[in-house]
Amino acid sequence: MASKNRLIYGALIGDYGGSIYHGSSSMDEKLQLMSQDVYTPESHYTDDTVMTVALAHALYYRTDITVAYRYFASRYPSCGYGNKFLEWVWDDDRKAYGSRGMGAAMRVSPVAYFASDEEDCKEIAKKSAAITHNSEEGIHSAITAALMVYYALHGKEKEFLTEVAEEAYPSCSSLDLEKLHREVRFSPLAEDAMPLAMYAFLSSKDMSDCLHRVCYIGGDSDSIGAVACAIASAFYKKVPSMLLIPVLDNLPSEFSSLLDNIPLPIDVGQEGY
Repeated sequence: MASKNRLIYGALIGDYGGSIYHGSSSMDEKLQLMSQDVYTPESHYTDDTVMTVALAHALYYRTDITVAYRYFASRYPSCGYGNKFLEWVWDDDRKAYGSRGMGAAMRVSPVAYFASDEEDCKEIAKKSAAITHNSEEGIHSAITAALMVYYALHGKEKEFLTEVAEEAYPSCSSLDLEKLHREVRFSPLAEDAMPLAMYAFLSSKDMSDCLHRVCYIGGDSDSIGAVACAIASAFYKKVPSMLLIPVLDNLPSEFSSLLDNIPLPIDVGQEGY
């Protein structure tokens, strides 16, 4: 029997780990030491996880993405959604509202597991974003995040991924971890948070290191973590049990039941968890 797909949990691990550092506006609210445990008793999943699962559900069952977003948000209503998104959820006539936030990028990682090729990945990512985040930056961030996961999943080297990230967000490779730790403040905008997600992954040595960097930087850490760790799990092909098990223990069973059944692309392996 095929092993369960653990790589797809990368976004959920990043969200869970970053949840208690989300909104940090001072060093006191950030992970203080790169060597300390990231998870605490207050760690929890947020809207990033719910919407990632919603998109995975729509793609797996080939159902309408808009319906899936609204259904999962209404089923799990107290997870930190933005006000405009909630207005959209409860109003069937509400159209996309041009958000430039991280909402489109933080939920997009399942696209890479279903896309047949690079162009398909772009098209599905754009569609998944434009339902709510139909701004240029909202769509750009979603396509970039989806492609980074897709390329990582299919074995591209970090040098190639660096080029992709730098083309989309030129500042991402010139950032400094300690400077970010001192200076980064919360911003929900994708143009501010996406370079941090790219940096956290590109500068990491493994999945755990990527998550530590996310939480040490702070800012919009749950969404930055969802993006960075989704790429990291796809690239390193290994999800440490110490990161995964606490997430599984705190997820609704319907989330893990769905994600466990999503197959890996036929050319992709994983090293367990």
